[in-house]
Amino acid sequence: MGVRIFAAILLCLACSQGWAQSNTIRIVSGFPEKSSLGGTLQEFQMQAAERLGREWKIEILPLGGNAFTTVIAGGADLAVLSSSALASLKPSAPTSDRQASDDDINFAIFDLPFFFNDLQEAQQVQKSAVGDVVLASVGKLGLVGLGYWNGGMSQLFGKPVQSVEAFKGLKFRTTIAPEGRATVTALGASPSAFAAAEIGAALQAGAIDAIETAPHYVTDGIINLPGGRAISKVNFRPLVAVVVANRTFWRTLSFQNQTILLDQVSRLAESATNQAIKRDSSALEELNSPFAGYRSTDISQLQLASFRQSASKTWDAAASPRADGVLNISKQIVAQPPTNVAVPPSTLTADMPVFFATDRKDERATDPTVRFAGQRGTLSFGRADVTVGINRPIASDPDPATKLNRISPLGRAEFKAKLAEKLASSGRKEVLIYVHGFNNSFAGAVTNAALLASDVKLDGAVAMFSWPSAGIFSEYTADDNEVSVSRDAFLNFLEAVRTVAGVHRVNIVAHSMGNRLVAEALEFVSGQDGYKQPILQHLVLAAPDIYVAKFELAAPRLVKLANRVTLYASDNDSALWCSRKFYGKRRAGQGGDQIVVVSGVDTLDATPADPRPWWSVSLPCSSGHSYLTRNSSVLADLFSLMTSDKAPIDRFRLQPRQKGPLSYWIFQVAQ
Repeated sequence: MGVRIFAAILLCLACSQGWAQSNTIRIVSGFPEKSSLGGTLQEFQMQAAERLGREWKIEILPLGGNAFTTVIAGGADLAVLSSSALASLKPSAPTSDRQASDDDINFAIFDLPFFFNDLQEAQQVQKSAVGDVVLASVGKLGLVGLGYWNGGMSQLFGKPVQSVEAFKGLKFRTTIAPEGRATVTALGASPSAFAAAEIGAALQAGAIDAIETAPHYVTDGIINLPGGRAISKVNFRPLVAVVVANRTFWRTLSFQNQTILLDQVSRLAESATNQAIKRDSSALEELNSPFAGYRSTDISQLQLASFRQSASKTWDAAASPRADGVLNISKQIVAQPPTNVAVPPSTLTADMPVFFATDRKDERATDPTVRFAGQRGTLSFGRADVTVGINRPIASDPDPATKLNRISPLGRAEFKAKLAEKLASSGRKEVLIYVHGFNNSFAGAVTNAALLASDVKLDGAVAMFSWPSAGIFSEYTADDNEVSVSRDAFLNFLEAVRTVAGVHRVNIVAHSMGNRLVAEALEFVSGQDGYKQPILQHLVLAAPDIYVAKFELAAPRLVKLANRVTLYASDNDSALWCSRKFYGKRRAGQGGDQIVVVSGVDTLDATPADPRPWWSVSLPCSSGHSYLTRNSSVLADLFSLMTSDKAPIDRFRLQPRQKGPLSYWIFQVAQ
C-alpha cells in the first residue's frame, strides 16, 4: 500500500511540475555556434524559456542543411537566417498568398559593400520604416519576421586592399547577395563563393586573393586563414541575422507567447550589436599583435572616402528593382540619422473606459495587454479601463502616461447596463464605435479608441469592436481572410449598442480593413426589420481598404443607414497603394485624380493635409495610412463633423472639387 501511495504522489508531482515536456520550440541557425550571433541565440534560448514558463523548452537544432529550407518545411519553428541568404531568394508563395507587393525580397540593402560605416548605421536603418518593410517581406516566403540581430562588421583579409584600384582583377570570396556581387564586379573584382572550411586552402592555392569576414570569425577559428595575410582596415558590410518564425507554428502560439518571443528578439537586438562590436574590437587587437602573424594595412580617411564614392557610383546601377526601392531612403537615413527624443509623460491624465466586444480568442491572461489573441474565438463583451494623457498634443502617438490598465469581462446584458450608466452622465448621450484595421492587436486598438475619443472631446461613451487581426505587419493575408468572418459578431455588438437605454446618437468610425467589415455588415442588414431607417448619425469610413467597385455597389445601402456618410481618402496612403498592388484593384481610400465619388457620400481628399514623408516616395507600404488619428488637420475636421453635424461646405478649410456631376472636397492647408 505504501509503495502504491508513494508512486501516486510521484505521478502527481510529475504531472503538476510538467516533467513531460509537451511544448518545445525548435530553433535552427545559419550562423556558427562560436560566433557572436551564436552567443546571442544562446541568450535567447535561456531568457525566452524562462519567460515562457517551465512547461516550455527551447531547443537549438544542429544545422545539418539549409536553415531556410528547414524552417520553411517545418523542421524548425524559428530560424536565425542570414540577410544575404534571404536577399538571394524569390517568393515561392502563390500569387493569392503574396504579401502587398510583387517585388522580390529586399534584404539586399544590407549586402551593399561600403554602404554602412559601422553596425550602428545598419541598426539605424533596421529600426526605420525601411527595416519594418524589409522585415515584413518574409511574409512572401511563408514566414513571419520577428526582428534583426547584428553579428559583426566584416573586413577584408588576404591580399592588401588599400584603394579602389586594388579591387581590379582581385579574386574575392564573399557571401553577399546578387546586388553586392554586382557592385564588387563593377569595382573590378571577381567574386567567388567557397565554403568556410575551404577558404584557407583556396587562399593558399591562389584560387582566391582575399575574403571578407568578421574579425572574430578569424580569432575564434570559425574561418581558418593561412599565416602572413594582410588585414585591410575598412568595414565592408554588416553581418545581419533575420529572426523568423514558421507561419504555421506562429499561428498555433498564444498571443501572450507570441508577444514574449517578439519582445525577447527585440530586447536582444541592442545587446547583439554591442557584443559583436566588442568581439570584433578584441579580435582586431589580437590580430594586430606582432605575434599573430598578420600584416595590418591602414586605410586613410581619403582612401576610405574614395572607396565609398566609387562603390556608391555602382550601387544604383548594380541594384535590382528590389533593392532600388530602399536604396536612396537608406542613404538619407545613414547620412542624417534621426535623433531619438524622449517623450515625457503627460502630467495630466484621465481615466477612459472603452466598452468593447471582440471575437478574438480570450486567453484569460492576467496581463490585459495580451489577453485577447490574434486567433478567432467566441464573441465576448467587456470594458477596458485606459489611462490617457490629456495634455499630450492632439493627434500625437500615445505618450508614456497612456496605458491599458485592466479588462473587465461583462455579459451582454451587463455590458448594456454599464454603457447606459456611462451615457446617463453625459450631455449628448452619444456612443462612438471604433473599428480598427489591419495589423492591430487588441491592446493597440483599444488604446487608439481611447485616444480618438479624447481628441474629439467625446461627450458620451466610446465603444470598440475588435476582430482577430494577427497584429503583425507580415500577416496581411491572415487578416484579409479573417475580417469578413466577423460580420455576424459585429452585428450582434451593434444591435446591443444601439438598443442601450438612453442612447441618442450612434456614430461609427472605421479604419482601413475594418471598413470592409462594417460595409459588409451594414449592406447585409440594410432593408431588414429594424434597419429600414437610419440607425447611425455618422458613418465615417477612414482610408477604406475596399475594392472601389464593391464600395460603389454597397454605397446606396450604406447611405440609407446613416444621416451622414463621410469617406476620407489620400493619394499619399502607401499602405493602400500596396493593397491595390496585392489585389490588382484600386481601393476606395485612395485619393487623387481617381478618387471615388458616389451619391450620398461626402468624399474628402486628405492628400494635401498629409504630405508624403521624404522617405516614403520609393518605399511602399510604409506610411500615410493613419492620418485620421495622427494628423491634426484631419482630426480637427472629424471633430467639427461630429460636434456640429455640418456639411463639408460649412466646415473649415475644405474646398469643393467636381468629378463628373458630383462634388467632393479637398483639404486646403495653410501655408
